[in-house]
Amino acid sequence: MNFLSYWMKMGTTPKTSYYKYSDDQLLEFFHSENWSGLTDDSRIELFQEMENRSAAIDGRPPANIVSLNNDTCYGKYTPSNDTIAIDVSDSSSYEALDTFVHENNHARQNYRVFNGPGYDDHTESMIQSEMSMDADGKMYNYAQGDNYDIQCNELDSNNKAAQFMLEQKDRFGDDPAYREYIANRDTHYNTVLNELEADPAARAEFQRDQAYTSFVRGDIDGEQFETIENNLNTPGYEDATVADTYNTAEQIHELNMQYQEEESDEEEEDENEEDAPFLPGVEPEEETVEETTTVTRTEKETVKGIPGEEPVEVESETEEETSAEQHQTTGSGSGGGSENKEENDGMEL
Repeated sequence: MNFLSYWMKMGTTPKTSYYKYSDDQLLEFFHSENWSGLTDDSRIELFQEMENRSAAIDGRPPANIVSLNNDTCYGKYTPSNDTIAIDVSDSSSYEALDTFVHENNHARQNYRVFNGPGYDDHTESMIQSEMSMDADGKMYNYAQGDNYDIQCNELDSNNKAAQFMLEQKDRFGDDPAYREYIANRDTHYNTVLNELEADPAARAEFQRDQAYTSFVRGDIDGEQFETIENNLNTPGYEDATVADTYNTAEQIHELNMQYQEEESDEEEEDENEEDAPFLPGVEPEEETVEETTTVTRTEKETVKGIPGEEPVEVESETEEETSAEQHQTTGSGSGGGSENKEENDGMEL
């Protein structure tokens, strides 16, 4: 969908101060140096713009994005009031972006399982069972504790977020904070795979109970329950979210290993430079510094600022100032100097 079609479909949805930015430009705000220049309110508004665009493509009303201050989770989605809460204060930009994609996917699940398309029959019926709500808007079937990370809707949302972040490796790969995020994801996926492999029969039984409860309460029909029952009784059956988890985990691990090898090579190069060989009686040659010409700008350089704020102007050094300074220092020596929250998206019960 192009930019014009997006706004035509948005209709009366209020615009944010980010509405003129392209999708690529929005993602540039997540570089650590750019993210650090945004206020918490600006960060929430940035996510609201991204949610508005996602909802317009899906044909659903956009969820409301709010700030979350919570020591136990990065974010949560509440289907009863269609609200996504994200911690934008106490996590890196990449954890926050992962959280947004994760919670945005829950909002999309809530829409797609009733409006389709988007999932195979088994996954759609299981997500519908897991997200079934009672008369008070509480998800009575939603797993917590040991089964939390291995239910279909959580596996699906974790995978969608990780896959999106993997697609950004060329954009963010030089940022140490992104590499730390990948390392944390690698650890998380290792934990999830261990949980999946620990007792597959117990997971199948738990899913059967969820499906049966939703069937009895009228939230899935008999055909849906029968499909789930038949699949779970098939030896070696692996649902799509589990298969995607193994695939995503492998990609995350390979990228993390690549980053670790690169860091190890850099450390080895630094050590080799420090341990240069010394020959007794042989003086090392002095390095010669070639004379260079300083090129300066006579116009002002504009530093990109935060949307809604005036850009900062930086006065470039003029040639006259540079020449005067070089004249004053001619013949003298030069000195030098340099001045895991728990993985839980906290969906409300």
